[in-house]
Amino acid sequence: MGETPYIAVNGNVMKFDGTDWVYVGLPNFVNGFNSSLTFSDSTPHVAFVDSDHNGKISVMKYNGNNWVYIGNPGFSEKGGWRDPVLAISDGVQYVAFIEGDDYDHRKVSVMKFDGTNWNYVGNINSHNYPHSHFIAVNSGTPYVAFSSNNNGAIRTTVQKFDGVSWVDVGQPSLGAGTTESNCLVFCETPPYENVPYIVFNEGGFIQES
Repeated sequence: MGETPYIAVNGNVMKFDGTDWVYVGLPNFVNGFNSSLTFSDSTPHVAFVDSDHNGKISVMKYNGNNWVYIGNPGFSEKGGWRDPVLAISDGVQYVAFIEGDDYDHRKVSVMKFDGTNWNYVGNINSHNYPHSHFIAVNSGTPYVAFSSNNNGAIRTTVQKFDGVSWVDVGQPSLGAGTTESNCLVFCETPPYENVPYIVFNEGGFIQES
């Protein structure tokens, strides 16, 4: 990948070749939207809401010639309400998304590809109305950040999967005002390696915790 910029928009992935933006593979290679783009060993991967599979989540990668599905298409149990977010760690694909039967029963879910199938990682029953979710994986441990309604206020919570269940990382409901646009990263510089950082929009302000 180097320093080549890429962009994913619905059923298209493009890269800048130094002069022009060119398609990676065929244009409109899939009937999807809300794409999330990331890389593993310079191979582009996209997660998206798959309109051809009842609005469920699918993940594809570019094999150098074509875009191919990773596992079964439309692998989530229910429709992906919004914005799947893809993360890859040590070649293992994870995707976080919001699903539910209706607006009042949405939840943040994480699924992991085991080489053959997509499987749920625990079961995140987050607070009411989760949104602005983000996933990061550190040393094989998935972390998620999301905003949710807690006693009438929209706040950010970070959780990690401890091997059995999803547990809060630090105090839940971060921020003093309505939060959104969460982004979760890990520091790689000693002595702060493995330290999670969360950045989010808070009523026009960015707070780091």
